[in-house]
Amino acid sequence: MPLEVTFLLVFGWFCCKSIAVPQKDKIYVTKGSEVILNCSNKTVNGIRWSRMLYGDHSRNFTIYTDGTSINPDIENKDRFKILKDKSRGKYQLIIRNISEYDEGEYRCSYFQDNIFSAYDVSLRITRYPSNIRFLNENKAFISGKEGSELTISCLVDSGDPPETLSLQSTDGLYIVGGPGRINHSLRLTYHSPRINFTCKAINRHMTVPLISKVQLVVKYKPRVRLKEGTQLTLKEGGPLVLTCNFSCYPDQHNISWHHPSYDVDESINIFRDIRMLEIYPVTKTHTGTFTCKVINEVGTGTARIYITVQYPPVVNIKVSRMDNILKLDCIPKGLPNIYTFEPWEHTSNTGQHIRFLNGDQNGSLILNQTKQESILQDTGIYICSVSNGITDRNDKLRQTKHTAISCKGPPIFGNKIQAVKYGTFAQTTILNFEVYSLEEVDMVIKDGFNQQKFVVSEIKEQNNISVVIHGRNIYVEGFNIKIKTKPLTGEDFGNYTATAVSHFGNTTYHFTLQSASLPLSPYNNLYRIIYQRYGSTIKLWTFSRHNARTTIVHALFDDTRDFILCTNVFKNKLGHSNFTEVLEVTTIDTSRLSGAYVSAILCAVCILTIFTVAVFHNKWGQQKVLPDKGKERRCRMKMEHKCNIGYQVG
Repeated sequence: MPLEVTFLLVFGWFCCKSIAVPQKDKIYVTKGSEVILNCSNKTVNGIRWSRMLYGDHSRNFTIYTDGTSINPDIENKDRFKILKDKSRGKYQLIIRNISEYDEGEYRCSYFQDNIFSAYDVSLRITRYPSNIRFLNENKAFISGKEGSELTISCLVDSGDPPETLSLQSTDGLYIVGGPGRINHSLRLTYHSPRINFTCKAINRHMTVPLISKVQLVVKYKPRVRLKEGTQLTLKEGGPLVLTCNFSCYPDQHNISWHHPSYDVDESINIFRDIRMLEIYPVTKTHTGTFTCKVINEVGTGTARIYITVQYPPVVNIKVSRMDNILKLDCIPKGLPNIYTFEPWEHTSNTGQHIRFLNGDQNGSLILNQTKQESILQDTGIYICSVSNGITDRNDKLRQTKHTAISCKGPPIFGNKIQAVKYGTFAQTTILNFEVYSLEEVDMVIKDGFNQQKFVVSEIKEQNNISVVIHGRNIYVEGFNIKIKTKPLTGEDFGNYTATAVSHFGNTTYHFTLQSASLPLSPYNNLYRIIYQRYGSTIKLWTFSRHNARTTIVHALFDDTRDFILCTNVFKNKLGHSNFTEVLEVTTIDTSRLSGAYVSAILCAVCILTIFTVAVFHNKWGQQKVLPDKGKERRCRMKMEHKCNIGYQVG
């Protein structure tokens, strides 16, 4: 270095009046480029360029130039050049083919107006930021649990000049920071389960920023909702379908249905995030709260629905007795519990309708049993009918319940009670009585003088009898009582009382015993046979005093004889009599008989018939026969299982 330059430098540092604070500037260049460092635009003395390396904490400067002279001791001195235009006050240091070695602090020092001044320039090689990233990133995702505090941090390896960082998100966030790092803190909520963040880094020498993206995923426990809502009303017997919708992150690892009293079948299908619970048929046991429970690693989510199952009433009957009052309470239990009661039905024990009875609005029926003679009539089946608008599985709207009621009252005589009974003089007679009673009864027969009469034996048989119950004729299980008398005398005919005696009371009715006889045997009978060819059907006409009857007997065959037993019967209340005749019929070929021959036979039969009628009419015309609608006349044949018919072949 020239001596004058060294002397000037020493003189400037130690002999000047004052030292001005250096001005500072910073210049960024790229590798291999050329840079011009300007010093002053004024005429100055003792100007020079010196350099301090980066990282040199001793602050030692190396002199690069003195005026227009380049220090020959510096490295790569050929890349340095001084441009000086004193008239214009310019003093420039030119550095060509910039490398990292050239970075540092350059100082231009000079004297001006006896003041030592300096101009510092920081020469930097431009470096772009790199390795932009999000802290705690895992495959472009950052996760956290709902309700927690989370900081989103974007990092970058800074460049030179320093970069500017920006952070924006899909939920409207936009912040600027850096260099090197930018942070954003937020509380995680279910309402923003997924947020996309974009971080950008750029400096003034970049045209395209560095970009990094990440998605914030909020882990939250299952949010569960039932498609059908929180309440549902169904009818018993129908289907129940519940749909459990849910969302969660991460995915569920367990889904289940629960009911306080019903064991839910877990063999149900899951379709994506929907689970269907199907129950058929629904019963009243399904009433209650169904819960869909979904579990993931964050927690448990549930949804509940209350199921109301409407069902037809289940009916019970409560029977209460107090003094002469019988009370029946119809007690239904169904849903809805608003009931419509139909009239009570009273039937016999065998199901025959007796009557309808109106109860009160609450379904109660009161029977006032103050009449002793009619208490037994209240015995039977009482049916309560009620509805609440819900049909059962058989689509039946009315539901019923029945109860059997036994009322201990006096016996009731059957409908076949007769005001007049008949007997035969000097013969025993059977007197028939039908009595309805809940227990065995005894019959007491008394005459007009209240004296028991002529009973020889008594036979009791249980049988279905017809009685009048509350004005209707029905059949009930009662007693058929047969009383056999001694041989009747003239004094035995007259008025009597028959009393049925039981522990629950007595019932009496009056009758008259009159004298009568058996009916006469049938008479005035004519059996007329019309012959036809063999293989034809025989028609038999039976004539009597009262009417005629035609009977088809059977078909005759060639060379056969038939024996036909025909019986005519008369019957009255004391018994019956009959007339029997056997006819022999032979098959002939009617084609061989002349018309005159057949006519002669018919005339003979007619004359014989007229004679027979006249004889019987004179003999029995004066005898009395009781009129009876029960007269019966029949022709019985063996081929119909009741007649004696002989059949012989040739």
